[in-house]
Amino acid sequence: LHQTFLEREVLVVGFSMNDDNVHLIIDQVRKALQTTSTNGGFKMGTVLTLAENSMFRQLWERDFRVVSCGVSQAEHARRKSDGVYDPSPEWTHDIFLDALASGLTVERAGCSFILNDSYASLLEEPQRKIKAALSPLQELMRDDDLRNCPALKRIQQLLEELGASGMGCEDMY
Repeated sequence: LHQTFLEREVLVVGFSMNDDNVHLIIDQVRKALQTTSTNGGFKMGTVLTLAENSMFRQLWERDFRVVSCGVSQAEHARRKSDGVYDPSPEWTHDIFLDALASGLTVERAGCSFILNDSYASLLEEPQRKIKAALSPLQELMRDDDLRNCPALKRIQQLLEELGASGMGCEDMY
């Protein structure tokens, strides 16, 4: 988890951020960042909350972007009593997650068939060019001299994301 916070931005959803183990890890990441360089606005990720909470925001905004799906509970109640339409934070939260999941699915599926021979007849010209350009990489996967090359696993991942299968190197790692 330490490495994940240092290398990637994390989206925290449905987690209260009250876990002592997570606090310890975040503190260790903070210390690592202080010893290696200045923070420079580095954020470990984004925390998605249902309602605005100024104390929570103050506690975490140094390390995370805090995104609230709604106003504070008190403000939500006030607006509701004033007859002002204010969508529930839960609804906004669910809509956001649906949109995120949909976008990820479309992005992933958008090119997941290019190297799959079952779809070869359906490829458009740009996709055929990509498939032809990647063909030598597929051949590299069968080269026994490269079996211990660390980059090979990443190349295999890429090819599989683009629809390649049966490259005969499943037992490599």
